[in-house]
Amino acid sequence: MTDTTSTKSQKTLAFLLAQSPFLAMLALAFFGVAYTSVSRHGMTLYWMLLVPAYGLVCVATTWRAAPESDRLRAALLQALHWGAVMFAMYLALIADMERAMSAAASALVLLVILALGTATAGLHLRSWPIVIVGASLATGVPIFAWLEERTLLFALTAVGLAAAGAMGFAIWGRLRAAKQ
Repeated sequence: MTDTTSTKSQKTLAFLLAQSPFLAMLALAFFGVAYTSVSRHGMTLYWMLLVPAYGLVCVATTWRAAPESDRLRAALLQALHWGAVMFAMYLALIADMERAMSAAASALVLLVILALGTATAGLHLRSWPIVIVGASLATGVPIFAWLEERTLLFALTAVGLAAAGAMGFAIWGRLRAAKQ
């Protein structure tokens, strides 16, 4: 029984290690959106460095899967693909666009571009983990937008309740003092 448990643990660990680049892709993108939402500062350099990292994961994926004669061609196609994604991000981040959008909105636009680039790269490579990363990023866009709107609502509600509580406490203190 311990051999079976040990074998299952080893298989699980091997699976997680094999999927770690894809999990890292998700974590890094979601960190970028979350940090931008909290800090309210654009992270242009972060997003521009994230694209080559995604490209390297895709090149490594295609390098392992492609026949030796096609590896260089496949890597070049991925480099061109991710160069186009980076150019699209650059266009979204030019000075005029940055002034027109908040940092949080810019992060969501970049996440959409990254999601589209990731999903199309995964489809081209026939790599379902990369397609799933792209789909997860795309799914994250409306979720982050919803949370962004609700965060302000929750904060305003908390401030309103705190103000009402403070006013109630002040009125209660005056009424108590008036009775004495």
